[in-house]
Amino acid sequence: MAHLQPQTVIAEDSDLAPGGPPTAPNSMTVLLVSGSANQGLQQPLPSVSQGDHFLETHTLNDALNLWRWGKADWVLLDLAQPEGHGLAFLAAIAATGTQRPLPVTVLVQPGQERDALEAMKLGAADYLYSAEFTPKTLLTSLELHRQARTKATQQATVALPNGCRYYKNLVKNSPDIIERFDLQMRHLYVSPALSKLTGIDSSAFLGKTCRELGMGEAMINAWEAAVAALLAEGEKQAIEFSTPTLLGLRHFEMVLAPEWSDLGQVESILCISRDISDRKTAETTRLQSEALRHELGLLEQILDTVLAGYWDFDFERGTAHYSPGFKAMFGYADDELPNQIDTWQQISFAEDIPIAQASFDRHVKSRGAVPHYAEIRYRHKDGSTVWVICAGRVLTWDQAGQPMRMVGCHVDISQLKQAEAELQTHQTRLQTAQRIGNLGSWEFDLQTQGITWSDQIYRIFGRDPASGPPSLEALTQQFHPDDRDLHQHTIEQAITAGKPYDQEFRILHADGGLRYIQTKGERIVDSDGQPTHLMGTVQDTSERVRLDAERKQAETQLQNLSLRLGLALESANIGTWERDMSSDEVIWDQCLVDLYGFGDLDHSATYPEWRALVYADDIQRVEAGQQALLDHDTPYDIDFRIWRGDGTLGWIRSSALVRRDAQGQPLSFIGINYDITDRKLAEQQILHTTAQLKASNRELEAFAYSVSHDLRAPLRAIDGFSRALVEDYGDQFDAEGRDYFDRIRHNVGRMGQLIDDLLRLSRLSRSTMLYTPVDLSALVQGQINELHTAEPDRVVTVVIIPGVTVSADPTLMQVALTNLVENAWKFTAHHTAATLEFGVMLKGSEPVYYLRDDGAGFDMAYANQLFGVFQRLHNTDEFTGTGIGLATVQRAIHRHGGRVWAEAAVEQGATFYFTLPPGPLSLESRP
Repeated sequence: MAHLQPQTVIAEDSDLAPGGPPTAPNSMTVLLVSGSANQGLQQPLPSVSQGDHFLETHTLNDALNLWRWGKADWVLLDLAQPEGHGLAFLAAIAATGTQRPLPVTVLVQPGQERDALEAMKLGAADYLYSAEFTPKTLLTSLELHRQARTKATQQATVALPNGCRYYKNLVKNSPDIIERFDLQMRHLYVSPALSKLTGIDSSAFLGKTCRELGMGEAMINAWEAAVAALLAEGEKQAIEFSTPTLLGLRHFEMVLAPEWSDLGQVESILCISRDISDRKTAETTRLQSEALRHELGLLEQILDTVLAGYWDFDFERGTAHYSPGFKAMFGYADDELPNQIDTWQQISFAEDIPIAQASFDRHVKSRGAVPHYAEIRYRHKDGSTVWVICAGRVLTWDQAGQPMRMVGCHVDISQLKQAEAELQTHQTRLQTAQRIGNLGSWEFDLQTQGITWSDQIYRIFGRDPASGPPSLEALTQQFHPDDRDLHQHTIEQAITAGKPYDQEFRILHADGGLRYIQTKGERIVDSDGQPTHLMGTVQDTSERVRLDAERKQAETQLQNLSLRLGLALESANIGTWERDMSSDEVIWDQCLVDLYGFGDLDHSATYPEWRALVYADDIQRVEAGQQALLDHDTPYDIDFRIWRGDGTLGWIRSSALVRRDAQGQPLSFIGINYDITDRKLAEQQILHTTAQLKASNRELEAFAYSVSHDLRAPLRAIDGFSRALVEDYGDQFDAEGRDYFDRIRHNVGRMGQLIDDLLRLSRLSRSTMLYTPVDLSALVQGQINELHTAEPDRVVTVVIIPGVTVSADPTLMQVALTNLVENAWKFTAHHTAATLEFGVMLKGSEPVYYLRDDGAGFDMAYANQLFGVFQRLHNTDEFTGTGIGLATVQRAIHRHGGRVWAEAAVEQGATFYFTLPPGPLSLESRP
């Protein structure tokens, strides 16, 4: 604290004789109790009035002795003493019977607010922060104390004759409210100051109590309690109260003093009330400023985390603030870039500065109506380029419309810019691929009849892109006359019946030549199911047609080479077969007889017998390939699984051609088969492992990003400060205030639960999978039993198909089914009776597992949000939860390579489906 030059210094070993320095009648002696010899008040303090004295000591023992010997009228106590000693000094002088409040002002350091509060409870008159303390503040306190002493002296004059001119003049002109009461608390006298504040004539108060005058209940209760204490103890009392006046609601400090008779009995009560509204307002403002400084600190941390970097320009003072995150974005520490308005220009690209300046000028010219938004480049400390979005807004303007203060943020969009560049590269590559593959895309607007072509279609039809696409009529004329009706019919069927098409046509090229095109198209409909567009592709197949002709010639040559190839096939363990299309007879060579296990048959194997050996899930794909080969000469080269002669499952690679007669009619299939089981086992194991690694990497990246923002620290701060406020000041809050704190802490708890759920979701993604037989029915039943135990009064009918067993990771399936069952249990809670059903059904050849309930359901329009993290289709007031449960279910199912989806209707229940593919490939025994 600032140093006072004391008039008298008492050393630690001084003799403390009774009595004190002679003082003028209105002079004061102030005792300065500082923390140590080098922590005194550093500024000289002039006397308030002639004859003031200042004593200083550094030990509490000397200070207490000085006080007890009556050496001081006021104490300035520095709480920067050894812990607790300053408060002990207050307690000691309070025990001497000194009036309240004690004539003591305490000085505190930041962080000692609780000590200051304890000092006030022990009776200290006021406290000040050491950093804010000046000699002027001490002068003000001393003057107030001096005035209080003067008033105490004046109280004695009340008993003097009413003609005392000086006393009447003081009372009449005092800004304080002076009142006298009898022992029944009725007004005997009120000063003019009360009439000025209330607008009520003084005579209206005489003979009436405060309660009879209808004053505020809180004020009356405090006043009556103080009177009771004064009459019981015979000592002055002090209260604070608020009351409405002509100047609005004002705050007062009232001192109640007893007036004694000659016989030493209290015969009336003198009250002096001082307006302390300004002091209260200042204190409130100070507390709000401290809270604001704290909140701004937290806000800076949040803004830096969310926005990566923000800035604050004060054009009026010519100052700026760049957040640490702003500087770190460009590789600089907080102290490496100056907080100056033009700092951003020093590290940005010179050619981009006019862009930012133009955006700022538009913002100012429009008085903030046009946002300040610009994409500019900065130079990173390491020399690299950083693209940012610079956005800001002027907060205050002067009378001339010029900005005074502006805030904004910078967001790093370097990755976005890189993605845009890559997208442009991909578009270029797509156009190049279409040109190389001679493949173009098109779109036909059914309403406008307008056609949109990609560049490659212009090349296919030989048209100039500058002339634009043709009309539908002109396009029809470019088709071969024999194909125009077919083309028109194909288009009409696609529009009216929604039938996709994949058709080959002949066209007349602009150069007069004949071309072959393969065109594909399908109908696009709007939300009402009405067709709006046709979209598709066109590929020039002229070369393929030519090659097909050459291939047919090659097939003939192949027949001539078959004998020579036989030896090569045998040496490579490749079997050959031929299927006669007229008799459906199949001819197998010995290699295939051994491979399929036909040796036990007493006849040549037929096609149905071969078909029975093909794995059920693959037969449809194999026969579709054969049909495509038969209908369109689509190359047939396919992998499929078979049950071999020894009962194990193996993989086959099959290729075939169609032998046709001169009219193009099919005569037979000719093909080869060879065993690729070992290769498939290796490939699928690699694919399975790769898929798991990719999924885990994506999930770990998302999780690392979430937890990198250290969500828990601000939550703990909010919860701790909320708890401290309720504990220390809870009696000062009304019901609404306490409700606000309850909501804060409830939401902090909910956020903590969200973080825990995210951590569990992350651990779920990284756990090692172990495939074993898992009884899903038993898992569902076990979870139902637990829920029944927790809520025995719930009426729920449960139907579970027994023995539903899969090969899966038991831990992941436990997590998935627990969440699904708890979800169904929760969303049926509002129904008096509910039904839950678990089972399995076949969709095609694939088993689909389901859990069905008849609860609240949901709108299918929002089904795509169902499995997202934090996605909820119901309010938390209706159903509790964090929005992570179904995301956990999806994660567990996806890790098995399965699918999960749901179907529902509002208040008609929901059904959740999922699939689980077979576990890692193994050579299973045939069932």
